[in-house]
Amino acid sequence: MTIEHPLTLLGGFVGDETEDSERDWESNETTIEGNLYGPVIRVWAFSSVLVDGMVITKGSFTKGGGVWGENATIEINNCELYENNGGGIGIRSGTGTIRNCNIHDNNGSVRCIYSRLTVENTAFRNNDSGALSISGSTSREEETSVIIDACVFTGNTSSGGGAIYAYQSDLVIQNTLFDRNTAYYERVWPIFPGPPIPQPLANGGAISLFDCPTRIENSLFLENRSDTDGSCYIRNGTEEVKFVNCLIRHTGNLYGILVNWSTSARSPTFINCILQGGGGIPRENERYGRIGAKVQYTNITGGYPVKGNINADPLFVDPENGDFRLQRASSCVDSGTDTGLAVDFDGNPRPVGDYDMGPFEFPFLRCDLDGNKIVDKNDLIIFSQDWGKVVEP
Repeated sequence: MTIEHPLTLLGGFVGDETEDSERDWESNETTIEGNLYGPVIRVWAFSSVLVDGMVITKGSFTKGGGVWGENATIEINNCELYENNGGGIGIRSGTGTIRNCNIHDNNGSVRCIYSRLTVENTAFRNNDSGALSISGSTSREEETSVIIDACVFTGNTSSGGGAIYAYQSDLVIQNTLFDRNTAYYERVWPIFPGPPIPQPLANGGAISLFDCPTRIENSLFLENRSDTDGSCYIRNGTEEVKFVNCLIRHTGNLYGILVNWSTSARSPTFINCILQGGGGIPRENERYGRIGAKVQYTNITGGYPVKGNINADPLFVDPENGDFRLQRASSCVDSGTDTGLAVDFDGNPRPVGDYDMGPFEFPFLRCDLDGNKIVDKNDLIIFSQDWGKVVEP
């Protein structure tokens, strides 16, 4: 299907609806199936398309087997894209929006080339060759920028950046989960050392960045694997990469975060983060001198000798079952610094008291014993009345 004029494609109709709002795209599946020869939907000639409530499958095109647009505006909402070769979606020199979609089991990543892309509330699962590939221009003449908010990347695999590979582009990631993504080999230098793994894989289990200004907020990196780094690989890092209120846990390999050996590499920054397992103390780059990291108000395995950092069990509520909220007794509560974030991963307000470390803000003032959201003399009276008492078993 080739689109050269503005068009809206809506799925979910039974046939007796009188308004678009009456359709039910979840119950009434509308499928556009390709023949594995070219993209299912192709958008050309400075046109625009809205695709809403559709299933798109079995397209084949190296730059986007499901939907491909060049010099176009593409909006894809409430869609499922699966079993496309070359990735579910591709856009070049255009503008794209992806919302509330399920993109899974494609052979190839969603591709953003010299474009502006916003991705919200979308799941990327079990895609081969990565979930999202972002390509900018070395000269920066064509702007490439991507905003990712409230998404899930899980079970994706690639040779570089199991979930996301970004080159010469601006990247913002917010409130997003990276879980069990895998990458497989490239030579890099370590930032955060940790325990070894039994077999080789590669770089950037979750994310691989090549000269990209990047800000990652309120996000979780869990069980992402690669040969040498784990969650994130930063290559030729001349631009700022900043992690704010993130959790990086159990990369299960040699290192948690790596920067390659470029002499121009810039240190990544960690503020109010928790690095647990597969993390550790930054060390010297033996070949080109210190790369290191700027670590502030962070709980990091092995510690880090800067004011505000700690080395302690973060006391998650139930980490084995995926609950990484903080317990009341956690040393991460009220131990962060002001980052300007107004909400946490769940959308709850920040700060409560002082800022916490990690993606979840503890929702109560720990000394607010009467629950009135103020720590005052009444709480002191309650505390003094119970001083020295013991709860009998």
